[in-house]
Amino acid sequence: MEAVRRANPKYTNFKSRTAVDAVQQFCNMQRNGLNAMRIPEALIECAKGLDDRELELFETWIVNPNDVQGMDASVIGAQNHAEHERLLREHEERECTKFSALTTNTDDEKCADSAPLETCAEEKVEEIE
Repeated sequence: MEAVRRANPKYTNFKSRTAVDAVQQFCNMQRNGLNAMRIPEALIECAKGLDDRELELFETWIVNPNDVQGMDASVIGAQNHAEHERLLREHEERECTKFSALTTNTDDEKCADSAPLETCAEEKVEEIE
């Protein structure tokens, strides 16, 4: 009768004995609308009846369900370093152009302000009285 019940894609009330059973049980839980906050408890529930070897397979599936092979870290590190160097050069070029623009506009300091300085607050009070 257990096999008949497990044929139902929404049936989750069984004890997993293999990693395949645990994955199937977890996927059924997700189909039934498993709340994201309950995922850790659901994974523990699915893994309860597994021995060490099957538990290791199930943990491997949890970490990498689609068996995606990653890139070598040294390749990523080299690409990141090259991108960092490029961004650093661009930043330094921008800063150099800003600095050179500031140093060439020394005439700005010699110009008189178009608006005169305001009088002190004490002088304004005296003027009002």
